[in-house]
Amino acid sequence: MLVLGPVLGGAVASLGGGCGSSTNSGAPATAAAACMQLHAAYAARSVRCAGGTVMDWLAYINSFEDCAAYTKHVANKEVKYQTQGWAACLDEYEKPCDQLVSFCGYDILHGLAADGAPCTDAEVCGTESACLDMSLNSGTCGTICMRLAKQGEGCGLWCGGTTPCVSIPFCVPGAACDATGTCVAASPAGAACGSPDSAGCGPFTSCSADPTVAGSTGTCQAQSTSGSCHVDADCTLDHFCLQGICAPRRPLGTACADAPTGCVAWAACDSVSQVCVAAGRLGQPCAPYPGIPYSVNCFVGSCFDGVTCTPFVGAGASCATATCAPGNRCDANTTTCVACPQ
Repeated sequence: MLVLGPVLGGAVASLGGGCGSSTNSGAPATAAAACMQLHAAYAARSVRCAGGTVMDWLAYINSFEDCAAYTKHVANKEVKYQTQGWAACLDEYEKPCDQLVSFCGYDILHGLAADGAPCTDAEVCGTESACLDMSLNSGTCGTICMRLAKQGEGCGLWCGGTTPCVSIPFCVPGAACDATGTCVAASPAGAACGSPDSAGCGPFTSCSADPTVAGSTGTCQAQSTSGSCHVDADCTLDHFCLQGICAPRRPLGTACADAPTGCVAWAACDSVSQVCVAAGRLGQPCAPYPGIPYSVNCFVGSCFDGVTCTPFVGAGASCATATCAPGNRCDANTTTCVACPQ
């Protein structure tokens, strides 16, 4: 199962209507319908915690997980639809914005492929796993199920076995990569941070150390809506760092020349007009993920040049200036998209 973004969760409320009849557990009758309600929950929580619109958040979620595919995956015994805990899982999406939501939705829509197994769709991988290209490049041949390292494990991506298959300084939420390359419990608010031997700060907190000053140390502090800041990550997702103070993100049509990372979720500061414009769809600017300006996304197509969302291209097309469509890879020798073996 694909691991969703940092604001996983939300309130279903009226957004879950029309998704199918319920079973005695309160869950929808089909896995596809359950997926739709979970996506609505994700979108509603994301709007509440990070800003933006339900439509844009749904477009983002639907871009990497196809609810309709669950019908096939359940029939092929690649996913097991487990309705137990449905109501409790939905309740998790109502948590305050400074609390993590578990992967309970992916316990319900439980992918059966083991880590390290070949995959073509995210839905078939396990509760905490995703279907990714092990080489982390733009090709899609040879994608396998893998997960982030847990506490006590070597930092990186795990594909089964006893060591990471990709060693990078990433761990599951709530853990941090220490100086030895091991995932340890992330430091809580009030703990020292910034030194080489201190663990990273936990979710919804940031280190007060000044990143522009070499060797600067500080303490882990809760993200703020109005306090002092050095970078956007010091603020809650619906705020950004403006001249050292957290401020609300700016809506569409608002001037942003003085705040290029300060637009509302799924908007970007247009380089010509210098106002916040819609982002993430074809022909629009690539959309920075709220609070993570270096992570740019497109609902459809790709952000090949880091600036504008462009369509995927198919087999035989040049991949020198575009990204190959899923099911193809970019041949490094010819810079041409080649269809992956079926």
